[in-house]
Amino acid sequence: IIGEKVCAIALKAGIIDKKVIALGRIDADNIKQVKDYGFGGAAVQGGIWDKFDTCCNRDYACLIEHFKKLKKLAD
Repeated sequence: IIGEKVCAIALKAGIIDKKVIALGRIDADNIKQVKDYGFGGAAVQGGIWDKFDTCCNRDYACLIEHFKKLKKLAD
């Protein structure tokens, strides 16, 4: 998230609402903030793909488990 102060200002101004998706390095460390600031959801592609080496890995189970972890944190 770009910054707590900026998000707080954007939320107060009505810029952040349920129609806005948080994007950019959303992971287990900050996904709860996404919900707290009132975003409608989070795009977690970077947080998912950082856990996976597409050149070497062929087992997607770790990817799926990490996504489930993020989902649980967001709920």
